[in-house]
Amino acid sequence: MTDHTDLQPKKRLTLSDEITKLYELLMAVTLKPPHRGSESTSYSTVTVGDMKGRTTVKHEAVRGEDEEWDEYRARCSRQWSELNEDAVNYDAAQLQRDLAATLEKGKKS
Repeated sequence: MTDHTDLQPKKRLTLSDEITKLYELLMAVTLKPPHRGSESTSYSTVTVGDMKGRTTVKHEAVRGEDEEWDEYRARCSRQWSELNEDAVNYDAAQLQRDLAATLEKGKKS
């Protein structure tokens, strides 16, 4: 016996059906319980030495009870990448502000 179900054209979704599916997907992602690990992050600016004026990041993460090691490592890697990028962007913006202030001071003299 031949199965003809895959030969039938699929029913096209209406706009309201598509919106309903998108809403359900959004709610599933939004309401997903977070991992149960703990995290803390702190930023500080170095005041002496070769790194003076640079931002440093201290981030501590604890693996959640239901979190697999691969998930934990991926989460930590993603967080470190984002935190490092934030610190670099902050330092770059600070250097630009310092340069602009120096140039403005030079114009006034």
